[in-house]
Amino acid sequence: MQFIKRNGQRENKDISKIQKMTFWSTEGLNNVSASEIELNASLQFTDGMLTSDIHKILTKSCADLISPKTPNYQIAAARLLLMEIRKEVFGDFQPYSLLKQMQKNIDAGLYENLLNYFTEDEVNYYDSLIDHKKDFNFTYAGMRTFLDSYILKTDGIPTESPQHVNMLVSMTLFKNETDIILRKSLIKEYYHDLSDFKISLPSPFMSGLRTPVKGYASCCLIDAGDSRESLTAANSASIVMSTFRAGIGLFGGNIRGIGSWVANKTIKHTGITQILKWFESAVRAFAQPNRGGAATNYQACWNWEIEKIINLKSNKSTEENSVKKLDYGIGFPNLFFKRVAENKSWTLFSAEETRDLFENLVDEELWNKTYIDYEKRTDIRKKEISARQLLFDFATQYFETGRIYPLFLTNANKGPLKVPIKMSNLCAEILLYVKELNDLYDDKGEIALCILTNTNAGKLKSLDELPRLAKTIIRGLDNVIEIQEYPLPAAKNSTLNNRYLGVGVSDWAHYLTKHKVKYDSQEALDLAEEFAEKWQFALLRASCDLAKERGEAPFFRERSKYADGWLPNDGKFRFVPKEQWEELRADIIKYGLRHLVLSAVPPAATSSDLSNSTSGLDFPRDFVTTKTSKSGPVKQVVPNFSKGSSYYTLAEEIDIIAYLDMIAQFQKYFDQSISTNLYWSKKDLNAEGKFPIKLLIKALIHANKIGLKTLYYSNYIMDENEEKPGCEGGGCSV
Repeated sequence: MQFIKRNGQRENKDISKIQKMTFWSTEGLNNVSASEIELNASLQFTDGMLTSDIHKILTKSCADLISPKTPNYQIAAARLLLMEIRKEVFGDFQPYSLLKQMQKNIDAGLYENLLNYFTEDEVNYYDSLIDHKKDFNFTYAGMRTFLDSYILKTDGIPTESPQHVNMLVSMTLFKNETDIILRKSLIKEYYHDLSDFKISLPSPFMSGLRTPVKGYASCCLIDAGDSRESLTAANSASIVMSTFRAGIGLFGGNIRGIGSWVANKTIKHTGITQILKWFESAVRAFAQPNRGGAATNYQACWNWEIEKIINLKSNKSTEENSVKKLDYGIGFPNLFFKRVAENKSWTLFSAEETRDLFENLVDEELWNKTYIDYEKRTDIRKKEISARQLLFDFATQYFETGRIYPLFLTNANKGPLKVPIKMSNLCAEILLYVKELNDLYDDKGEIALCILTNTNAGKLKSLDELPRLAKTIIRGLDNVIEIQEYPLPAAKNSTLNNRYLGVGVSDWAHYLTKHKVKYDSQEALDLAEEFAEKWQFALLRASCDLAKERGEAPFFRERSKYADGWLPNDGKFRFVPKEQWEELRADIIKYGLRHLVLSAVPPAATSSDLSNSTSGLDFPRDFVTTKTSKSGPVKQVVPNFSKGSSYYTLAEEIDIIAYLDMIAQFQKYFDQSISTNLYWSKKDLNAEGKFPIKLLIKALIHANKIGLKTLYYSNYIMDENEEKPGCEGGGCSV
């Protein structure tokens, strides 16, 4: 019997080679067995069998053995997958030089010609920095994510290895640095932070940097406007930005209500549903892989059609009156929650008659006056509804669909921007200014892009690393703004003038286990505030220092409260000495900031799989989770499981109010918002097995009260074979 090798040659069957490979994969690991991998594989050899198929079967066999009792199989499986990747890329386990790697993929058209920026001697220097042994730090889920999502392929065959990718991403970020000594230092530092998982980059960065593809923005915010021209431009812009791999946030709050006159009172408006169906069709035609929804549409709770809007995603709605493939965000001001508490009515308006309600959001007192004045007018369309009933209906849809998100407008407008915030993005963490387009190539409109990155808290040795990390990250992201392509003038002008960034934190649950504290303890609240304050301080210092070197953002003086001496958390600082904050305040006023906003916390789902970290500020659903991938189910064990399992709280066990209190410690300092998920489980059901909607209403009211700006998914975590329960009937009990 003969096997066929990767190079096409035949060789006689040699079981010892298979045994050597499985022994190698398990060497030095506790509670794993090479023979168990072979036995579990149930290999049935046939003449002419491909050695690559044998390898894949063994890797899957090993991955299937991952469990809480045998977590180290995820290391063994990662080794087997690494061997498979290297043999496909290099023809051997030993990687070849970075220069050869670059030349091969430049010639194949997979890489941009980075040799135009670096000499061969410089490339050889970076090659000497690469530590290919770091490939052994991956878990199986991480290596599988790297292979499926980031490694470039030709006809499905990988063409690069993880450490080459990490180095080339780093080189691309700093390729335009003119000071060669500084450039070498930055690339060295960034490579090590990236390969040690201290920096967590979004998918467009990891898959695009080093290639001819130049679209790196993860998030895109578009104002649909209300005119025929602006609606058409926004629809087209949504298509264009989707093709550039940006998730879409779409503001539709200015779209007039059904029955309004249009076209010089020759026809009446048919309502928002048909317009949103139009956007749904356009965006979904270019939906991205691995995203549950391509766009989130944002509206305000005073919208004339709000009762209809909050049901557009309802499972009970018909095809005619639903738009289910968009997600929704609904903006609520403080005044709304006041009316709920007092059990008073809430007034709805048609948008074309109340435009300044959005423009006045930056001033809560002015907004309240504007709203109440509109309520008193008799010359505009308006109608009163129960504030409590509206909140109840919203909360019901939030629980049932999980994908209609609250935007706490008053809190959102207490951040560092002087311009109104009326929407968020696809994942509800970005809060930026947008301006409608008159046509697709309008250079006066503003499509807001946000350039994202996280640091993985659990991977840091200490918080003393934060200032250094901040400088490297901020400089790298500032370079992204310069090197990426902008398909539309409104996106380019907004980004170059505002230079928005969203640098956050991930792996938080892991971080708490390393400190041996539970999330609902005072120690956890203190750790959260310490991290948030020190991280925001470091980010501001890095942006200010870069402004000294490269100049402040063009719109800094006009649009940033930082320019007037504003600082987060109203100056109530705990963990950075006040004199350091005051020195920073003075420097910001003098030199400005290179970026109008700096911080936000994105979900970090794929990047957390890569680095074997917990996602964002979330808590794991189980100690071992099974996630889908392009290659099938993949098991992943939570980090620090053997030492920290007793300090983990699983998502289904979380007390939502205590969890929100911890999130609020970050929100005190961060410029934008935090992609925060709610979790419910069987423990929350009433005696009849129904979910009491008052629990979700209580969470919404509390989140607004403690200063949160948005919430993301509402998840009900079900046991196996359990069906999602319905909501308890009745009115809103506050």
